[in-house]
Amino acid sequence: MSTKLLEAMRPGRVYRLRELSEYSDNLAGDMAPLVTSGAVRRPARGLYYRPQDSTWGPLPPDEDSLVRAFLATDEFLITSFNYFTDFSNGLTQMYPTSCLVYNHKRSGDIQLGRRTYQFRKVD
Repeated sequence: MSTKLLEAMRPGRVYRLRELSEYSDNLAGDMAPLVTSGAVRRPARGLYYRPQDSTWGPLPPDEDSLVRAFLATDEFLITSFNYFTDFSNGLTQMYPTSCLVYNHKRSGDIQLGRRTYQFRKVD
């Protein structure tokens, strides 16, 4: 059953658990060996992705698809204080390396994968 799940997942795309429910009756039981073997990664609770292969090893998903799957919506804006370093203003030491995500659903600091995102709820 886990091979059917693995074939259904496109490399690089992030899936919510409910998106994969049509491929298995026991998702938790079928995903566990895939995560243990490294064929599928789990960046957060209820989110899974199949890493895309590259010359230097498996690639993580891009920020947009990760946040889109986490929020289950397209209505968000990702920004970072690190974008100011493009202007050579020397702001690299002043601000943390986390990204800001403006959205309509969540607020707080949430770790997705190896990165921390600061979610700010706006109306």
